[in-house]
Amino acid sequence: MAYALQNLGDVAHLQGDYPAARALYEQCLTISREIGNKMGTANSLASLGVVAYDQGDYAAARTLLEESLKMDREAGNKKGIAHSLHGLGQVARDQGDRAAARILYEESLEIRRELGDKAGAAYSLTCLGCVAYEQGDYAAAQAFLEESLRIGREIGDKYGMSSSLDNLGLVTYQQGDYAQAEVVFKESLALYREIGNKQGIAYPLMHLGEMALNQGDYAQARALLKESLEIGREIGDKKGIAYSLNYLATLAAEQGHSERAAGLWASADALREAIGSPLSPNEKEEGDRKVAAARTSLGEQAFSTAWKKGRAMTIEQAIAYALEED
Repeated sequence: MAYALQNLGDVAHLQGDYPAARALYEQCLTISREIGNKMGTANSLASLGVVAYDQGDYAAARTLLEESLKMDREAGNKKGIAHSLHGLGQVARDQGDRAAARILYEESLEIRRELGDKAGAAYSLTCLGCVAYEQGDYAAAQAFLEESLRIGREIGDKYGMSSSLDNLGLVTYQQGDYAQAEVVFKESLALYREIGNKQGIAYPLMHLGEMALNQGDYAQARALLKESLEIGREIGDKKGIAYSLNYLATLAAEQGHSERAAGLWASADALREAIGSPLSPNEKEEGDRKVAAARTSLGEQAFSTAWKKGRAMTIEQAIAYALEED
């Protein structure tokens, strides 16, 4: 029974149905504890930790994953150890501690390679690529991500391939090859749609929206970013919502709506602060420049009013504000 519930939870999780996944994992956890199945208990705790991470509840994610890791270390369950280490790496990375994230990912990768877990190793490589990308080391990022993609293609892991491709698109885009980046993002999006992973779908949509925005195609940018934001709202992906709000703020600024832009940036800032997920240094530097330009355009008093309004909004109010037609 517990095994079946865990599998159903995994399916719901893969499809981005986090409430269903959490309910199934919690049932599995209850049964595993009742029958004294320590490995099953640790696995359910880790799964609940990853769901909490996906929804931006980093404190809960860390607690659940640390409990799972402790149990797996006591039992000598290497597969579980690698899974929990990876999850803790995700939390550390999103909370801005990329040095710690890299150490956790590397330990997870070492164990997964030792176990012959190709899908797990590919996922660890993808995340190491993300850390390198966020640190501005594009050569290392590309090497990690290309190795991950090669493994994904070899074993037919569509989810892993989707993630590798989306992040490779970011690296390619930052290096100025916009045409290739678009191809890669679209391949990632098609694969995510094929497997029905909602959170996955939202991110290449967002990145394609950013590309359209930077190329001045505002109608296309708005359509893509709106779809990404609506998916984020549906599945409760707070980090994804914050990113979408940021991009829609930039779109508003580009179209001369500085007051709306300031409010949306403020809402995104408040949401990131609430979930403890700061922007990377490069993202913050770029964002600060845009906010400063809006401040100059509006004047200090009007900017301060718009900023306070945005900071005070609930998530739903911020989303509604972002989706209002100009």
